[in-house]
Amino acid sequence: RTISFAEVYQNGNAQYKHMIVEHPLYSGDFYILKCDEHGVHFKQNPLAGAAKHLHSSQHGHISKEYATALKFLGYRVVDCDAQLAINNNSVAKKAFAEGYEPLNLNKRSKPVPISLISYADSPRSGNFVSGFSVSLPPWKLPKGIAPGELYLCYWAREKRHYAILTLPWGDLSCAGMQGTLSDTGLLAKAPKCYSLNGKPLQITGWAEGYEDDGPLVSERVYAVMYFDQKQ
Repeated sequence: RTISFAEVYQNGNAQYKHMIVEHPLYSGDFYILKCDEHGVHFKQNPLAGAAKHLHSSQHGHISKEYATALKFLGYRVVDCDAQLAINNNSVAKKAFAEGYEPLNLNKRSKPVPISLISYADSPRSGNFVSGFSVSLPPWKLPKGIAPGELYLCYWAREKRHYAILTLPWGDLSCAGMQGTLSDTGLLAKAPKCYSLNGKPLQITGWAEGYEDDGPLVSERVYAVMYFDQKQ
């Protein structure tokens, strides 16, 4: 997996701050680390934080080796060098010192802000699972969507708003549900933007071209849960 320095740094104004690490030291290989599956970013020691997260029950107590953390959660910053890393990390450290907390959906204990998105398609065009007034269709959403976020979407065709909750790739506990995304049956006909592996199928990342800096990033499709009644 790769990401551009411009996307990480965003002229110092990135919504999500990441420390860039060089590993091995003096190798010229620079990385950020994050877990898209559970919506977890890391603070000033991202290698240690990522290794600890991988060793948690959410990932089946995977080895805490740094090499393993990079393998599973690392994004190589393809056009970075030592000076650019220093520039980015200075901004990130300043943000941390001023109270910025990295994204961590595991720590959320109150409702998240609702954003507004408009769509013309009906939510009922997707796939469904059994359950009261809840379905799980995949939809195209803007780049930067994080799992566990609430959005208020407007469908012009029905002239109606729906609250939707974006779902993580694996464990659904941060969305208030039991089981995994694979348990919903959605991955049986997963969109081509995903890379899949294992039995049962699991999302291992974005397919070629759909990465954060890929030419097809705007064509990503996300699994969401929407609510069409008050209870």
